[in-house]
Amino acid sequence: MIRAEPWSIRAVASSDRHGGSNAGVGYFAIPIDVAAEVMGQLVDNGKVVRGYIGHYVSDIRDGLAESFGYERAGGALVQIVSFETVAEHSALGAARRERAREPSAREISA
Repeated sequence: MIRAEPWSIRAVASSDRHGGSNAGVGYFAIPIDVAAEVMGQLVDNGKVVRGYIGHYVSDIRDGLAESFGYERAGGALVQIVSFETVAEHSALGAARRERAREPSAREISA
């Protein structure tokens, strides 16, 4: 006897921004464990709750590194810290409140 279990749900996202041509159609799969968690939250709470730190980070590439006067590219730049989030109540928020004029760089290793 063959036993089959689902491992993902196929989903479709379409965009009507192109005058109905569906040029923005994309297919992707949602892992079954994520789908089960979402379903459980919807049944229990009527909504899905996700964690959100509250910041936007981008890579520091050549042009950005040069504009800051860094010797080389690499690392990350915290661009946005959203209000009333974990990030705001951390050191990231303190840095935003200080309105630092110059970016401070410190190397962090994993």
